Amino acid sequence: MQWSIRPFVRIVIFYIIGILSARFFDDSDIGIAFLIFICCLLLISVFVIAKWYSSYKYSWLAGVFFCSVIFISGIFNQQLNHKQPYSFLEINKAKLFVGEVVDDPVQTAKSIRVELMVEEYDINEFGLSRSGALVYLEKSSDSQELKYGDKIVFDGRLKLIKNAVNPEEFDYAGFLARKEIFYTCYLRNNQWKYLVHSPTNTLMAFAKSLRQNLLRKLETISVFDNTFEVSSAILLGYDILMDSETENNFVRAGAMHILCVSGLHVGVIFMILSFLLNFMKTSLIGKLSRIILLIVSVWFYALIAGLSPSVIRASVMISFFIIGEGFSRLKDSYNTLAASAFVMLWIEPALIYSVGFQLSYAAVFGIISLHRPIYTLFYFKNKYADYFWSIMSVSFAAQIATFPIATHYFHFFPTYFWMVNLLIIPLSFAIIISGFVFFILSWIPYLDIILGYILSFLVFVLNTLVEWVKLLPYNGLDNIDMPWFKLMLVYLLIISLFQLVLLKRIKSFKYVLSMVIILLAFNLMVDYNNLNRNNLTIFNVNNHDVIEILGRDDNILIADSSFLKDDKMRSFILNALHIKFGIDELTDIDISLFNFHQSSSTLVDGSFIALNGKRYFMYNSSDSLHFSETNHKIDIDAVIIMGNSPLNIHKLAKCMDFKKIIISSSVPYWRAQNILKDCNGAGIECYNIKTVGALQENI
Repeated sequence: MQWSIRPFVRIVIFYIIGILSARFFDDSDIGIAFLIFICCLLLISVFVIAKWYSSYKYSWLAGVFFCSVIFISGIFNQQLNHKQPYSFLEINKAKLFVGEVVDDPVQTAKSIRVELMVEEYDINEFGLSRSGALVYLEKSSDSQELKYGDKIVFDGRLKLIKNAVNPEEFDYAGFLARKEIFYTCYLRNNQWKYLVHSPTNTLMAFAKSLRQNLLRKLETISVFDNTFEVSSAILLGYDILMDSETENNFVRAGAMHILCVSGLHVGVIFMILSFLLNFMKTSLIGKLSRIILLIVSVWFYALIAGLSPSVIRASVMISFFIIGEGFSRLKDSYNTLAASAFVMLWIEPALIYSVGFQLSYAAVFGIISLHRPIYTLFYFKNKYADYFWSIMSVSFAAQIATFPIATHYFHFFPTYFWMVNLLIIPLSFAIIISGFVFFILSWIPYLDIILGYILSFLVFVLNTLVEWVKLLPYNGLDNIDMPWFKLMLVYLLIISLFQLVLLKRIKSFKYVLSMVIILLAFNLMVDYNNLNRNNLTIFNVNNHDVIEILGRDDNILIADSSFLKDDKMRSFILNALHIKFGIDELTDIDISLFNFHQSSSTLVDGSFIALNGKRYFMYNSSDSLHFSETNHKIDIDAVIIMGNSPLNIHKLAKCMDFKKIIISSSVPYWRAQNILKDCNGAGIECYNIKTVGALQENI
């Protein structure tokens, strides 16, 4: 790595390490003032070393101190930007709030979901506190007309958003917290009223309004089915209209990047305008004017695309490349890429946790690093063959760089991505160009109909192509488990293979072999642990009882009938854990029925569960209790309380000896509180699934 021409690469590496390290200092006594003091001390050290120890022998000391400053700056900036929720719930009085709509409302099956920036109101004082809330409004004509910048007043009980704390669960609360959303509530029509349209961010309000106007134009010309939803996503980044089936088609085809307004879309705009403005390169004033026009055009597109995070990220990245290329300073693409990442992370450090940020920068890094070496592997005299190979090499480069991250988050790898991208990249170019020609010329009568039909037909072809992919055999690798440690090993293997195969560095063979051996050993260790697993998990699923037993030779799901029949909920709650443990099949058992199931290590007999010597009793009604005339009690390790049935701890103790009571997530809050109180009075250990989270026991 040539650090002299890539200073920002070194800077951004240490800055990112600092951001990631900030989590270890969140609850410590290290304050912001102390971090500022350390930074100042290190900066002074850099200048002293540079002045008094200018010889090459001591030059590394200045580098160490400077990198330490960058590292601490990452910690400092992350802590400074780390938002905490205001404690609305701690104020014991009637709650009156005013909320501003800060994103486009979304229609769900039963309600309207809006993101609000909420202020608590007092009779005598305005704006006591301010925090984000995800509010669900009862469907009505009023709620459906809400838009960005509208302000409403409402009387409701805000609840702090918390994760269910189920194993391998997506950190939804953390995801919303990075958007400064901490609370949620549901409001009926009589609990809120519209106040006024008064957006705090007028630029964003203009962008949203402009996008809505363009969406209305697109809707009028969508001739074929499902073309309006897809063209809205491709051209304007408005993807909330798409149904799950269409989205899944694009995922399985490896074409999901087409639906997100990002580097591809901004790149098309840049290439077209750069070609048209090439004549301005002849003079200094022309160069400056060209740079300004290109940057303004790119950001205007970002504006009409709603200034979404992905398009802002792409616009910042390409703006750096425009400036570097315009002033002939584009000596190193890695440095320009690192500079754009540093600026983005300085403004919003939490972006490092964004999947979109990780994938977009990984894709661009892969294209910069791998495209040329892959492209030069084959030579085609035919210009059309060469063109298609160039597209394929870009696709391969981006996919190689992003697939470890993509499989970590989505557990899926599209096997036909190379073939799909060969067709859809030129098609997406045509859709983007025809879309913008339509937007510009849509005011001309009859021409707008012709252009609209062309655009709609192109999107129809795109939809048909991605739909065909799911009909092909082996169209994807599902249920891939890619933990962070394995992800890092895969990236090290890719780097080693790049050195060996593409750069012909034979010495890299030992690194390739080492990575392969470590990966094989890691996979063998995971498989061994999975084969010897024997655990019971009681999940936290609101108003449901869900128990899963993963044994050596049998996997059992014990749940209520409504959960067993709800495929979407089952997938959301269980899939990540099943992928981790490689679970393919489950035996379903309905709690409401009398069941008998036996294997070498597991027994389910009615309300009793026996697993490797540990015994559990599922209590869902007083009818489950059986008294013995000989006063012989059943030995039970834990009693699992379910549903809304009345419970008498002392009556339960007459039937069985138990060590612990577990309150399932189907038990109402008030009854759970009574059970906790009774257990504390009797000195019995009690575990409340709903408040503490899922219980996992390895047996």
